[in-house]
Amino acid sequence: MSGGRSDIKQKMPGEKETDTLRKKPVRGSHVSSYIRERIMVTITLDEYQAHIVKNATEFYSRVLWGQFGEINNAVNSAQLEKVFHEQGEQAMHEQFDELIERRDRSEDILKDARQVLFPELHALGHYGLGYSERTDVAFNVYQAIRYAFAWKNHPEGGITVDFNKPHPVDGHDTPKVEIVDGK
Repeated sequence: MSGGRSDIKQKMPGEKETDTLRKKPVRGSHVSSYIRERIMVTITLDEYQAHIVKNATEFYSRVLWGQFGEINNAVNSAQLEKVFHEQGEQAMHEQFDELIERRDRSEDILKDARQVLFPELHALGHYGLGYSERTDVAFNVYQAIRYAFAWKNHPEGGITVDFNKPHPVDGHDTPKVEIVDGK
């Protein structure tokens, strides 16, 4: 349905009469998306998958804030990890200098791309919380997972930011993360 009124509820195929969707624009997006007024979603992940989601939501937020150095960090870590797992520690050490050289060369390219995409930011500046709804929601997810794992792994507590109770950003609820020991 294009060009229609956004305040008209539509019944989607297979929906119950009481389970309607409302077409609402997603702030920060050039495309309108169908989103439910309020539903809860449960996703069950193993520990490795949860850490991937945590890292991905932090990465997503930071890159959209203009922190393009995070791209280099992520790529280098992934490349070193791949070499280590496929070829061993010795190969990783042998290829380390080459990977660092590639990282250094790509820094200039990323700086140029950042300048094109964020011309208003000075060399070391970046956006942060409050820049866009999407990055704020992603950062809320990151904080919640980080917090849950900090207390799971160190029930005695600690002094790093990981142990700080997540603060909802931009009026969005912080997701509930429950870690259950699997058998």
